[in-house]
Amino acid sequence: MSFDEFLLSLQPAHVPTAPGTWPPAPGYWIAATILIAVIAGAYWWRTQRRSDPLFQRAKSELDAIAAQHEVYGNDAELAIALSRWLRKVTLLAFPQQPVAGASGDRWLEFLDRSVTGSAFTQGVGRVFARDVYGREINVAAAPLLQLCDEWLTGVRAALEQADRQAPLPKQ
Repeated sequence: MSFDEFLLSLQPAHVPTAPGTWPPAPGYWIAATILIAVIAGAYWWRTQRRSDPLFQRAKSELDAIAAQHEVYGNDAELAIALSRWLRKVTLLAFPQQPVAGASGDRWLEFLDRSVTGSAFTQGVGRVFARDVYGREINVAAAPLLQLCDEWLTGVRAALEQADRQAPLPKQ
């Protein structure tokens, strides 16, 4: 067979069929996965950022009080600031309960009911009964800050409920 005969025996060139639209190429799968991940991440970030604004604000205020105490080291100012902070957060977390005028042992009992234990009536939190208003306040700063942090964690559900009932006022 000669080369010319061989060329004549070949079939004419055919046009290949157009590629189908399904399944997409791997690049499209990767792009779709990235897009879905970005949308889900943005949604999660937005919901996390907006959840618990009262709790987040109360936590940041407590951290600011602790930072101020680290700088100045004044135990009397720490006790006064924490007492005010406890009142403020209590009024936000429990707006329906008459705790605004509570003082002394009644106030401490309410704080103990908000969390488990009796650290306010019988422990380091006893300073919030009457000692806050004295001239000489002798407190252990670290346990007192720890107690307030634990109390805040204990009332987180109440703060979330208050958040759902009334939106956070603008500062």
